[in-house]
Amino acid sequence: MDLKKTQKLLFGIFAFVGTGLMIGGVCTLIGPLITGNFSMINLFPAFMMMFMGAIFGLVGWIPLINIKKNDKKHQYLMQNGRILEAKIESIYLDTSMSVNGYNPYVVTCIYKDEFTGQEFRFKSHRIWDGSIGMAQVGGNIKVHVDPVNYHEYYVNPESALAEISYNNNIIDM
Repeated sequence: MDLKKTQKLLFGIFAFVGTGLMIGGVCTLIGPLITGNFSMINLFPAFMMMFMGAIFGLVGWIPLINIKKNDKKHQYLMQNGRILEAKIESIYLDTSMSVNGYNPYVVTCIYKDEFTGQEFRFKSHRIWDGSIGMAQVGGNIKVHVDPVNYHEYYVNPESALAEISYNNNIIDM
């Protein structure tokens, strides 16, 4: 299972449990009001369940929403964005994050506009696929940019990996 599916599963569990606790807390609070057996003792468990539900729900729903938003943005840029062929400037391990002792790779690349001479630097998202480390510095990588706003972009690591496998096939022949 890849990291994105694992994240969705884990955050989905938190969101599910949080939503269930919130609903349970509301039912615990409303139940005695409906039956007329209301007392102050019933308030504490209800509010505790709602509080824990809010914590678990936020831990689950906020990352799920962010993952979905980023996926939509990447899909939009892959389908509608302008494709730039950038040169890989560096590939490094992001030591600020570690999962089970592994660090993700980050690719920085540069694109120089032929007409204006303006240079644009792009930085990829965290890439957990270790094969990106085999990409050549100075090699090409595709960057999908919003034609109106170059600050909205997606560095496509698969394009650098495709170039590696293409070059390996040429060498093997």
